[in-house]
Amino acid sequence: MAPRGLGSMVAMAVVGRFMHRYDPRLFLYLGVLIAALGTFLLSRFSLNLSVSDYVLMSTLQGIGMGLFFVPLATLSLSTLPSKNIAEGVGLFSFARSLGTSLGISLMVTLLSCSEQVNWNKVELGVNEMTDKRKQYSPVEKTKMALKTIKTTLTLAQLSSTFSDEQLTLLNLVDEIYIKYSFLAQGK
Repeated sequence: MAPRGLGSMVAMAVVGRFMHRYDPRLFLYLGVLIAALGTFLLSRFSLNLSVSDYVLMSTLQGIGMGLFFVPLATLSLSTLPSKNIAEGVGLFSFARSLGTSLGISLMVTLLSCSEQVNWNKVELGVNEMTDKRKQYSPVEKTKMALKTIKTTLTLAQLSSTFSDEQLTLLNLVDEIYIKYSFLAQGK
């Protein structure tokens, strides 16, 4: 999370200085494009991802968000009378927090449902193999049973591999967090 936050912080400082010279909508568009690029790159990584690649992708995402939110807040509050600015800022912050919370909840729900659908497809393939055993001789049924056992063991190994990959990703995230915590503390 540190690279994303640092990228956002730098972008917010830069856009704050240049927003009065250029059209703020330019920074909005640029921010969306850069954040989308960072998000696309993050959606394509695998276990072979290096720390520097992750830092680059997250930083791009942070820069895009920094370029997006400062002009968005400025443009959304620019038409309000000065006496209503405090209420506008509060409403803007509330809407931003609500949108963030709903977006995260929705994405976790979609990811969970997608994972369950994929596991059900794998299970369906195993069940189709066992249903086809009914039309074979006893020798062929024995061969199919052995294949089903092998498939079941393969699924168990696959599940174990997924768990190992999840642990590896969690360890990578922990390692990145610890490294950047020490960097932030100056050690």
